[in-house]
Amino acid sequence: MQQRAGDWAENNRSIDFLLNITACANAESWQETAQNKQPAPTVLQTDFIQNSRFAITKANRRRNILLTSAVVGMIAASILAVFAFVQMNEADKQKRIAEQALKEVDNVYEFSKKKKFTETAEQLEKEDGRLFQDALADGGKGPKMIWLEAGEFQMGDIQGAGGDDEKPVHKVSIPRFAMSRYEVTVAEFKQFVEVSGYQTEAEKGDGCYVFKAGNYSKKKDANWRNPYFYQQYNQPVVCVSWNDATAYVEWLSKQTKKPYRLPSEAEWEYAARAGTKTKYYWGNQSGVNWGNFADSASQWSNQQTAPVGSFIANPFGLYDTVGNVWEWVADPWHGSYQGAPSDGSVWKGEEDRRVLRGGSFVDNSYDCRAASRDRGTSDLRIYFLGFRVVVGAVAWTP
Repeated sequence: MQQRAGDWAENNRSIDFLLNITACANAESWQETAQNKQPAPTVLQTDFIQNSRFAITKANRRRNILLTSAVVGMIAASILAVFAFVQMNEADKQKRIAEQALKEVDNVYEFSKKKKFTETAEQLEKEDGRLFQDALADGGKGPKMIWLEAGEFQMGDIQGAGGDDEKPVHKVSIPRFAMSRYEVTVAEFKQFVEVSGYQTEAEKGDGCYVFKAGNYSKKKDANWRNPYFYQQYNQPVVCVSWNDATAYVEWLSKQTKKPYRLPSEAEWEYAARAGTKTKYYWGNQSGVNWGNFADSASQWSNQQTAPVGSFIANPFGLYDTVGNVWEWVADPWHGSYQGAPSDGSVWKGEEDRRVLRGGSFVDNSYDCRAASRDRGTSDLRIYFLGFRVVVGAVAWTP
């Protein structure tokens, strides 16, 4: 921090040397922790962090103004295109203009919809009591959590596009619980490993499945540290099995003295749907750049995981429930929902196979629907498997 602040001062306090949003958040967390320690943050460091936060806030405001201007401009362009269509007489020109007008309207709709979800996420961040991070006994904090209110929803293939394993559609009542806003990151898992000395099954065994030279194969040196693509600490941890994920939540529970666990499958779908009945929380069309999956045209699609929170949050304030990595849940696998519990509890079944939800950066949009399901053995490790956590009481339904 002293080096970064010094560089900033030496370059006439240029904005080019200020912290980005992630680094600023980390610096503010360090500043808060270091206030009562020696040496305390210097005046230069404090000024550096404050100026970084001011610049980020200013940039966010400018972004919102530009987004609003773009929406207004597109609406105007759509109106002009429709007006031109009315004035034209030749059939072929009418057809082209009409198609262009519809395309512009679709663009306006996409901009407006993404703006609405962005504003919803920003509003959630301002609400007291919804967001929290539990302190860890060995220092630091756990994952960023958000409370989800109790509710009811229709679980399964509501749109009629899925397989038999997504049926029958059934009503489920979910008690209030908290879920991590992001998939568990490399940094969070690294802290667990360093404190506990835990070794993942990939590290102790024969590695992890990766895509290499046109084929999936298990590489002995592939694990959460080396998933065969470049990763940063703010990307979701991968190459972890269900057993590894369970070990993490058990450690987190001991560190926080709270009952952290993997979500039940019903809790996961309730959170991913976020009050919607469509294939994805934004609608029935997969669209462009709404998430990190094979046909989303994001910069990470079919390549690797994206940093958590790279896309717009759903209406419940959760990120990356569509794509990025498949997420382990607590439930054993069942081939259908016949006889499934209606209270959101974990449903006992084939103990050796566990449910996966959400899709990943290598899956097409069909496999990333809110209702889509997959499964794997408890010790399966692949470079697109990760997890997120919840806290709150849950029962088991035999």
